[in-house]
Amino acid sequence: MMFCPNCGMENEDDAKFCEHCGTELERVTVRLDQQKGKQEPGRDKPDRGRSDRKPRDYKEKIKGWTGLQIVVLAELVCLALVIVILFGAAAVRNTPEAVAKRYLQAYSEENWSKVYDMTAYSHGKFLQKTRFIQAMRSSEIPKIMKFKIKKGKKADINTQKNFTVEYTSKDAESDTLELNLKKQKGNALLGTWKVTSDGQVAKDFCINIPAGASAAVDGIALTDSEKGKSKADGMDSYYVTLFTGNHRLQEAAPWFELYETDFYAVQGKNFTAADLKLTEEGKNAVQAKMQEALERVYKAAIEKKDFSEVSDVFLKEYKDACKKEYSSLVEGMHDDETNTLNQVTFTDFNCELYNDSAYPGMPSAKLTFAYEIKYTNSYQLWGDYTYDTEESGTGDSYMSASFGYDGKTYKLASMNIESVL
Repeated sequence: MMFCPNCGMENEDDAKFCEHCGTELERVTVRLDQQKGKQEPGRDKPDRGRSDRKPRDYKEKIKGWTGLQIVVLAELVCLALVIVILFGAAAVRNTPEAVAKRYLQAYSEENWSKVYDMTAYSHGKFLQKTRFIQAMRSSEIPKIMKFKIKKGKKADINTQKNFTVEYTSKDAESDTLELNLKKQKGNALLGTWKVTSDGQVAKDFCINIPAGASAAVDGIALTDSEKGKSKADGMDSYYVTLFTGNHRLQEAAPWFELYETDFYAVQGKNFTAADLKLTEEGKNAVQAKMQEALERVYKAAIEKKDFSEVSDVFLKEYKDACKKEYSSLVEGMHDDETNTLNQVTFTDFNCELYNDSAYPGMPSAKLTFAYEIKYTNSYQLWGDYTYDTEESGTGDSYMSASFGYDGKTYKLASMNIESVL
């Protein structure tokens, strides 16, 4: 008998075509062992496994797998098409031109939350979204009604695109602005673009406050991590990155009233808080410090003591200048050979505060006083013979000084005292 190679069905030995499917039959003879019920395979006989299969089950199995493969293949094709469509839509949406248009649309609608999200701001406690929204709502900015995007003046590179925007504001005035976009790291596949923050932030903006004071910008405390090299004597300098525009500074310092003021932050500028006002307690403390310094310095100068005897009255950073002032006082007291100061008493103190531009942010004061002195007057009669008399006198004078904080208390940063002789 013969088996069809196509459908596997049995045919007569002399059949040329399959009686079941019509396929041309090859001349393959298979003899059956009728006695044992087994087939003796001939030279071209199919293998045992194939002859034992049920023809209809094999055919259905082939047809079943073919259908499943078709379904899977169709699903894969559909998935691929969806991915291509999505990536294509994302690519179109994330072109620099599309991003610039959405940014300007959000700006014209004053959707500051969306504007913030589309801008490449650096991380920082002073660059939070809530603060940006507050700043934009309180700032006087032109309201964009219409805009047109053109090629920018700067040359484009792979990671940066530049546009010139012509816009018309609410009051019908026309103007232009430069808009720069930069491709963000970590999004190379879809090429996400954001507007750069150039011109929108003041980087390393310096805020100078009196040494020893604590301060906050927009309610956020300045800390030692922002403190850098001081730009002015007796001042602490903080370097922070802020949104360009108006900000609020609050400051508290020993002897001073709570200080609050507004300032405008812009790249390349700085702000110095120097208009602090002393409390009544602070005024009394300044006068007490000046009286103490006056009496100690005069006593040491009368006795021609070294500056080291009174150096603790002065700020370390200003000791050289104050030492020169002390030496001048000593010299003035003792350069008159006819009069020698023995004792001085100060009374009737009056302290007046003022701002010294040479010492911004420091309390400065002028202390007026009355004095009574006792001194020896030497008269030279002839040769080496002198005649000494004890004299006394009264008068008025003054002392001026500026104070700086050393971390614990205020000390003199400058001193101007005249000799009473």
